Amino acid sequence: MLTRLLTPKSYSYHYNDDACVMDLKEALLKTVYSVDPSLKRHRLYLCIGSDRSTGDSLGPLVGTFLKRIDSSLLTIGSLDEPVHAMNLPKSIELIKLKYQDTLVIAIDASLGRYSRIGYINVCPGSLAPGMAFNKELPAVGDLSISGVVSFRGKSELEALNSTRLSLVYNMANIIAHALYLAQHPHMPMNFSDLP
Repeated sequence: MLTRLLTPKSYSYHYNDDACVMDLKEALLKTVYSVDPSLKRHRLYLCIGSDRSTGDSLGPLVGTFLKRIDSSLLTIGSLDEPVHAMNLPKSIELIKLKYQDTLVIAIDASLGRYSRIGYINVCPGSLAPGMAFNKELPAVGDLSISGVVSFRGKSELEALNSTRLSLVYNMANIIAHALYLAQHPHMPMNFSDLP
């Protein structure tokens, strides 16, 4: 779970909109350019979340889909190897040591108002995972993608554990497609071939 720390220019689209993948791709391209105008930095996708909670599995699902779509993409976090509260600091240290000049795109689930469920947000700047659980985890990312999977108002743990898997799965699929297309903007893609 995250809270955005910096939002000078952000974009938000509902995953059910027909144009969501292409709108997200364009938002990602604009946001990447605003953070890295030279477009020379390699992109690293840091997919944060837990495979033990339906609502919090958005990041690991995105990582899994990205690895299936294009295994050459630098992706950390998946269903098999999730990046969560216990190992996030270690993952950040690894990125600092091994991938110093990468553009880190952090992906995580979030809670919001009921009317915002299903929205995918793209923002420049870091996100702070674990805020919904009052965990003090380091902020991460040069830009962030968050998916609103449930609403605040009840227990955060209950909200995440009662989230519908189909919502999280479909949102993750949309995000992964958009990330792939933003990474390869001139490559055609047959969406029926994707997970």
